[in-house]
Amino acid sequence: DFTWNKISDILQSLHSAGYKQIGNLPSLNDDFILNIFIGIDVSGSISDREYRDFLNEVYSILKTFGNRIKGEIALWDVEIQKVIKLSNGFNINKIMEELKNRKGYGGTTLRSFLEYCEKKRDYNKVLIILTDGEFESDLTKKDFVKFKKVIFVISRVGHTDHIPKSFNIK
Repeated sequence: DFTWNKISDILQSLHSAGYKQIGNLPSLNDDFILNIFIGIDVSGSISDREYRDFLNEVYSILKTFGNRIKGEIALWDVEIQKVIKLSNGFNINKIMEELKNRKGYGGTTLRSFLEYCEKKRDYNKVLIILTDGEFESDLTKKDFVKFKKVIFVISRVGHTDHIPKSFNIK
């Protein structure tokens, strides 16, 4: 999200390069807190190597955004197996240590994670789903419209066959 309250970085650099400032552009809002829900597929089709790759991605996300995010990390297969809350001042190393204790190894039902996130009353929900793409094929874009953005991270051996095409799905 953006703000008009401070001079944008782009205009600031143009001004220092000698360009005349005509107006103001929006700048990134540093006070903005993103509601993020990370879903990690822990079904039987996910190998230990894929799970380690997923943990590397989660670490990068947490390190990049730091305390500008709140939300939850959920391990899911046919149901939610474990939930870790991301609250103000969370400890990345502690979260990563908790994630090493993998549960699951069952079938795969992405709908269980979507329904769990849907029940949360947070505004501006962004879902990041780490999976191999092996989940139910009857999901439609209607199942995803309740979220601002849905980002799928597919493993190296995964596929995107069951991911519907929609404006908010990447």
